[in-house]
Amino acid sequence: MSSYDGIWWLNSTQPVPPNVVALARKLVGSMVDIGDIQQRTQRLADGTTIHAQLVDGLPRVTITAPGEQTSQPAVGSSLWVPRGFVVYPAWSDAPFGVGIPIIPDASAGPYDALNTAPGLDRTRWTAGGVWGEVLLSADPDAGYGPRETVAVPFLYYSLRGPQYQGGSPQEGTVPTGTWSSFRLELAPFVPLFQADNIAVQQGLFEGLNAVRVAAGQQPATLRLRGYGRLAETTARLMAVNGTDVASSAVYPPTYQNAYDRLTKEGYSADWIVGPFTGFTRKDVFSTYEFRAVTGSAAAAIAEWNIPDSPLVANFGRSALADAGCCNGYCALTLADNDRWIHAGNMAWKSSDEALPPLSWHGFASVNLAWETYPATYGTADAPLSPLYEFTNAVGDCWLTYPRATSPTSSDVEPGMGRHIFSRGRAIALAPNGGLVWGACVMPNGNSDRLIALIHHPADQPSDFTHNGWTRYLRVWWADVPVRALRIDPEQVICGTDTTDPWGWRGGTLVDMGAMPPPSTGGTLPPDTCSSLKYASQWRFSSDGTRAVCLRDYGTYADYSALDTRGQSQPNGMEGRAVELVFAINGADVGTSVVWHDYTGNPTQPATNVGAITKFRAIAQAVDYGPNNELVFAFVANTNETEGIANSPDTHYLGIGDASAQWFTDLTHCVQYAVEFKTKAQNFTPSDVLVADVRQAAFVVAGMRPEFIAGESGGIIGVNPDWQQCWPFTPANAHGVRMFKGGALIDEHWYPIPDGVVVCPVFTCTIPVEGSSDFLTWLSPANSATVQAYWVERFGEWIFSYQVSPVPQCCRVLSGDPPVAPPPYTNCGCWVSTYDVINNAAWMTAAQLNPRGGRALASVPLPDHDWLIFSKVV
Repeated sequence: MSSYDGIWWLNSTQPVPPNVVALARKLVGSMVDIGDIQQRTQRLADGTTIHAQLVDGLPRVTITAPGEQTSQPAVGSSLWVPRGFVVYPAWSDAPFGVGIPIIPDASAGPYDALNTAPGLDRTRWTAGGVWGEVLLSADPDAGYGPRETVAVPFLYYSLRGPQYQGGSPQEGTVPTGTWSSFRLELAPFVPLFQADNIAVQQGLFEGLNAVRVAAGQQPATLRLRGYGRLAETTARLMAVNGTDVASSAVYPPTYQNAYDRLTKEGYSADWIVGPFTGFTRKDVFSTYEFRAVTGSAAAAIAEWNIPDSPLVANFGRSALADAGCCNGYCALTLADNDRWIHAGNMAWKSSDEALPPLSWHGFASVNLAWETYPATYGTADAPLSPLYEFTNAVGDCWLTYPRATSPTSSDVEPGMGRHIFSRGRAIALAPNGGLVWGACVMPNGNSDRLIALIHHPADQPSDFTHNGWTRYLRVWWADVPVRALRIDPEQVICGTDTTDPWGWRGGTLVDMGAMPPPSTGGTLPPDTCSSLKYASQWRFSSDGTRAVCLRDYGTYADYSALDTRGQSQPNGMEGRAVELVFAINGADVGTSVVWHDYTGNPTQPATNVGAITKFRAIAQAVDYGPNNELVFAFVANTNETEGIANSPDTHYLGIGDASAQWFTDLTHCVQYAVEFKTKAQNFTPSDVLVADVRQAAFVVAGMRPEFIAGESGGIIGVNPDWQQCWPFTPANAHGVRMFKGGALIDEHWYPIPDGVVVCPVFTCTIPVEGSSDFLTWLSPANSATVQAYWVERFGEWIFSYQVSPVPQCCRVLSGDPPVAPPPYTNCGCWVSTYDVINNAAWMTAAQLNPRGGRALASVPLPDHDWLIFSKVV
């Protein structure tokens, strides 16, 4: 029989001799080898009793000296797998939601349920606090195990991991319970065995916060229910092996180093700002483990509280701690954990119901403007030129979305991030500090192959003006063996060490800038970059075999006019679809590039039908249908021209295949705006955001038209609803419409008292009277003032948006140097606009506050005015 060498729980009230530990390991090994044996007892010659039990597949061994009463395990273990939606409710008086710290109830102790699990009662949470997520789930009690159980780490060791009672869970099984809302719960210290000293564990936690408060730092928060106890695991490992060293080969695999143990629940930091370059498993990002050989909490804290100790590091508002103590070995973990449930706003769901959704951080609209080439265009006096670098000196994406009024890591969502999420954890970190475009999974025999598209700043040409910032990407992959839960690695996937079984492989470089000329004709000189930026984000087929997006076709010089085939493109050149097709070639992933032509008939930009001119539908984004066919989101417009001056444009949106040419070819087609006020419409658009292509889910921002259209055409007057100085008015001047499946499902209007949320229909370049200076509105992102979110799971969905100015994206610029406020102008808003000219990168708190938002869903939502974000787990 083999000797058990995996992680276990060992209970004894007295020191255990090494030869008895060895016998206990052999006893457990015999149980594992034979199988179907849940418990076994062995009595030694001196009367010592070894009792071994498998609880959820994890060995629990109790060694009782002669004369002692046998001590059974006090509790079992569980693994938390959240399923459903993650939302961030917000209110008019708490525009960034509510979160920790929990406001204590003086009638209960600090570890009582009243103070660790206050539920949805808003009065028990701090306005603007972090960890403000709400989990919407149909699983009973949010999917938690019984309260008496102790959670085991999600990324467990495969040979000795927990087993699931009742068989393996099916990820795609539709819950049968009622959809309910859940907030986080804190988990008091619970004994795994009767010998565990809970008082010491509480003493470690309280002693930690005493020294943190004395040092002027935010107190740490008690560990979260559902997540594995990392400090308790370390304490148990040290006690079993009789050592407090950080690294040892005698520790079980995937637990042998501090950074192995500290990442058993994924990486704690969602949004990274740091000088890391390799991004290997050793870069644990503001996460620390403390160890000591003592049974005294005070002695352990004193040993750790040395000058410049991480014990009193500044973690902002999101420090999370766990404490463990076992047979005189103490451990403490402290982390900057900026989320309760880790997930991104962009997601992929497999057609294989056993596979979980994957998610990552993406821009807050599927269609893109200048997010990937942060620049603007205008007249000859304001040519196309980059405003910002796509990534900064440490490789972070330039665009972030605020969740509070400060730019700290826990208060923003990145436009692009470094993590891939599954089941509420960050299971993978992009190699070499890259940014994630997206991810999918291809089954590969006894393993699942995780495929990720990664942007690396170091791969991009130095001449970004003519090549763009995103010319190249790399295709990386990692195999995850199939076990009870699919896509559940034993460790976080990161780094490119080929000797690491959980490191990334591949890294195939793909050129996204060398787009061939379209079939309609046209040639480009050799080695010319013909695609400078993305027109939509990557989307993946449900079988994981391919990915598709839109890329602009055109060189830097082509952007000067920005008038493509008869129809102006305010977001750049007209996009063309490009696919990446993946094939598993043994120990590699073959990637081929398929360039598609324009949609419709680009040689016929318009056609006349009686007095109506129909303009060709222009693709805004692309995704896959149920049979891997390409489905496009389109906008189109018409104009009544014959014999009518100043006739308004009428705007449509819908979805269709690549053959769609006019708005009449679209499915789920709807008229979403008209340039002038008519009997049917009083809305003129500025921005169209695609929330989801397949569901024809669009968010449209706009304003009241200036003029009224006559029934026979032309202009018959000024619209009384129009706001002349609408960027600076307390009136409801900023409108947002939601469309789903070809129907208007919501319309709401917002005031703009400080001019920050600006959505003009055209670039304002009228010169100031008596001056050559002018003001130009710069909007590099579709989501600059409105962010759109669509999530679906188990046939249910949430469709939401937030009205909120994005830092570094809303810009009203003047000439250089700045002009003085003009005494009078041709535009009444300019004097007020001057106040926001040349602002610093971050706006004021008042300017950052969300104006509001709306959320519609097929499931009950928590009490809210709006949802800031919505995600899927």
